[in-house]
Amino acid sequence: MSQYTNEIKTFTAGEDLVINRIVRLEAASGSSVVYADEYDDDVILGVTVENVSSGDHVAVELFAPNKTMKLTASAALSAANSALYLTDDGKVKNSGQGNEIARNRETATADGAIVECQIIFAHTSAGSIGS
Repeated sequence: MSQYTNEIKTFTAGEDLVINRIVRLEAASGSSVVYADEYDDDVILGVTVENVSSGDHVAVELFAPNKTMKLTASAALSAANSALYLTDDGKVKNSGQGNEIARNRETATADGAIVECQIIFAHTSAGSIGS
């Protein structure tokens, strides 16, 4: 029997999670997700599609190369089509460590702004799915 993965998959929240934030699998669990932080770009999974409390089920839209998604900025984002990097609490910014993960399709004026972005890098601990 063949298997497939939908674009949205349900996990257990390993902490309180806010919509439009990047998450990763919690190291000790194969089914709990927590916010991805600045150096987690090699294990990012997807983006939360709802606000939930720790222990609740959370829907996560899975990353895929060239897909557009709503992401949360951690600061003002410069001109559209700028490189975005992962920062703490599942947010993105224009500079950072690690791999470029997306390009913003619109600008952001402050921390917490939600912007449309095109995913250009999606990597999991199971192996790269795009770069």
